[in-house]
Amino acid sequence: MNALLSYLDVRAERIVFGNSVEDWLYAVVLGIGTFAVLLFIRRLVHGRARRYARSAELPRGVRLVSTLVGRTQIATLFALSITAGSKYLELGRHAERVTTGLIIILIGLQVGIWASAALKFYLSESRDHGHTATNATTINIVEFVARGLIWTLILLVTLDNLGVNISAALTGLGIGGVAVALALQNILGDLFASLSIAFDKPFVVGDTIVVDTFTGTVESVGVKSTRLRSVTGEQIIVANADLLKSRVRNWGRIGFRRRVFTFRVAYDTTVERLKELPDVVQALVEAEPQARFERCSLRNLSESAIEYEVAFVSEDPTFEQLLRIEQAVYLGILAALAERAIEVPVATTIGVPTRA
Repeated sequence: MNALLSYLDVRAERIVFGNSVEDWLYAVVLGIGTFAVLLFIRRLVHGRARRYARSAELPRGVRLVSTLVGRTQIATLFALSITAGSKYLELGRHAERVTTGLIIILIGLQVGIWASAALKFYLSESRDHGHTATNATTINIVEFVARGLIWTLILLVTLDNLGVNISAALTGLGIGGVAVALALQNILGDLFASLSIAFDKPFVVGDTIVVDTFTGTVESVGVKSTRLRSVTGEQIIVANADLLKSRVRNWGRIGFRRRVFTFRVAYDTTVERLKELPDVVQALVEAEPQARFERCSLRNLSESAIEYEVAFVSEDPTFEQLLRIEQAVYLGILAALAERAIEVPVATTIGVPTRA
């Protein structure tokens, strides 16, 4: 028995890679124990997070922590376990440098994953609690730009902790960035235009817009281009920079629709009948619940007929409602003219409507 204890003491005093066997045992046990505890906590919290992921009763901070724990990588837990176990060891300069560098890289990746997950969490909360059509464009573009900034910052911090002179690297990137910006100025122009669209919101997904000679409903606003679906079915793709340079008519935000049209009557109509017509037309327009009368006046004495101009407003912005009111007014005018035996000159009936 004494011989066995003496043998174990001798084995424990042996030096392996600059550390005793006893130190190696302590380091391995501590590392494995740390990894097991961290893995247990991760699985426990992640399991509860999945169970209550849809619960709105949990505070936002609790749900955020649950989300971040669920995005914690096994490699990160392994790196923390190695860090804890290495406290009992005296590693050589080269081994310590390699180990430290590996741990820094893994932790940097994990911080980037956590930051991206937190960003996605808050943007998803904004999307769920806000107006989806209004915020979708802003959220998508902000997420794209923010992710790029997050990973760029993580890369620079990681390189700095690895001992890389980032000042020289930033100087090189600045010089190279000017060259890249000149080469990619069109793409960058579209990118900044997308940011302008996201924050200024001249239109959102679902709006019907007119750009130059193209009319379509906005399907999506990307980093480089905006996609429209035309009334004839095809998809129209317009660069974001071109959109900002164009005059855009947004029919999706129209508050009302105004219609101006003309009709003509024969010269043999008596003056009394001519005086009655504005009041007749006004009554016809005001009989429609969502129509607002503006005017009906004798506008012109042409060579072949007496011309009236009518203007009214549909308080309902839908085009279908405007057509319904317009039809009712047209039929009412024709009926009123027929009732009063007022002749409508041939080939000069109610004029083609024009927007005003």
